[in-house]
Amino acid sequence: MKHLKHLFTVLLLLCATVATAYDFEVGGIYYSITYPYTTVKVTYQGSSYYTGSVVIPESVAYNGKTYSVTEIGNYAFQDCTGLTSIMIGNSVTSIGESAFEGCTGLTSIEIPNSVTSIGGLAFRGCTALKDLHIADGNGTLTLGSRVFYDCPLKTLYLGRDLSHGTYNSAPFYSKESLISVTISNNVTRIEKSTFYGCSGLTSVEIPSSVTSIGEWAIRGCSGLTNITIPNSVTRIGDDAFVGCSGLKTVINFSNLTFIKGKESYGRVAYYANKVINAPNGFIDGDFVWSENENGLTLHGCLGDVTGFSLPTEYNGNSVTSIGNSAFCGCNDLTGELVIPNNITSIGTSAFEGCANIEGLYISNSLESIGEKAFAGCEKIKEIKVGLEKPIRGAANIFADAVYDNAILYVPTGTKSLYEKREPWNLFFDIVEMDFTGIENVKGESGTDDRRESKVKTVYDLNGRAVENPTNGIYVVNGKKVLVK
Repeated sequence: MKHLKHLFTVLLLLCATVATAYDFEVGGIYYSITYPYTTVKVTYQGSSYYTGSVVIPESVAYNGKTYSVTEIGNYAFQDCTGLTSIMIGNSVTSIGESAFEGCTGLTSIEIPNSVTSIGGLAFRGCTALKDLHIADGNGTLTLGSRVFYDCPLKTLYLGRDLSHGTYNSAPFYSKESLISVTISNNVTRIEKSTFYGCSGLTSVEIPSSVTSIGEWAIRGCSGLTNITIPNSVTRIGDDAFVGCSGLKTVINFSNLTFIKGKESYGRVAYYANKVINAPNGFIDGDFVWSENENGLTLHGCLGDVTGFSLPTEYNGNSVTSIGNSAFCGCNDLTGELVIPNNITSIGTSAFEGCANIEGLYISNSLESIGEKAFAGCEKIKEIKVGLEKPIRGAANIFADAVYDNAILYVPTGTKSLYEKREPWNLFFDIVEMDFTGIENVKGESGTDDRRESKVKTVYDLNGRAVENPTNGIYVVNGKKVLVK
């Protein structure tokens, strides 16, 4: 029995020694000397010991010797509920497990660029922690599991790459609290699960330094409404955007190709209403552009497209083409669509699904038109094509209803050419008209007087629709008419 009592006493002494082990105290902070005996770490000194504002210096002197402060040890500040702020010196390279767990008075913190690792649950339960700043740096910060779990972070500045290994690490998991993230140009990758479950996040700007987005990286961020993928990105991991149900607009400047509603590339475009692919492109104003050797390509419009006119130039350079799927699904695009004179190509599915376009004017500069360019535009009632020599295209450029019901207006003397070339030969009704003086028709859709409505379309010589013509020369259903 005496031996058991002695053993019990030894164990109690050992536990007490572990709980309060330190080598010296300076300025109210307790330190333990670490190998090679020129460095120290901040150590644990009992629950609630550290209070108020604490500054961890880069070095500390004791007994005539100066030590570099390189670590914040495991549990060093655990449950110090009175701790309100902490300033970490640039000599510190690691923060241990649960180092600040339960510090409910801590409202903000900056992780200096000297820190290369933070242990698991290091800031768990810091229920007042709103602002986190991870300083700029070129190295990688390694995080343990759920470092900031149960922290109601609202703002995050991410200044360098992170590494946290496992899918369930979810370092910033905060449900609806995290709403603002700024990512530095030092960041080259968004690690797996980095923003997993941050449903309150409304926007993330990915800098052009980022080359990869890992698996589950932005999973469950249902508050995101739009995202732009820079041209630097070459890889997007599986399920990277699963659960981002609010993500409706996706702008893609990378060489990857996103397709609306598809699961590829981490489902980035799975929930989208608008997807604009513009490799090496840029945004200016309401439009998305890219440059090519022949001029500029117009890839889409970010704003409200109702009644807008396609731009013909940007910074003095001509817009020569309309990209693939550029305005796909723009149901707000109504009335007559005018393709400007300098446009030489219209991409695949460029206006597919624009269900409310009623008329179409194509100038004499067009050289190619992609498949399904106007598929699904079934309300088109008249098409004016100013090409003296019709270009060849696929039968699926227009919907069957358009071939059956719309009037195709072609230049005088070219009807026989159009009747021999697909897809124009599929139109039931082809009518010749004089295109002289009509370069950019912007009027409302009308019908030939052979149709039941008996409505005539009247234009002036500049191609503008005229409701009440006065004296002068006008174009009425493809013919010049003198009105006295």
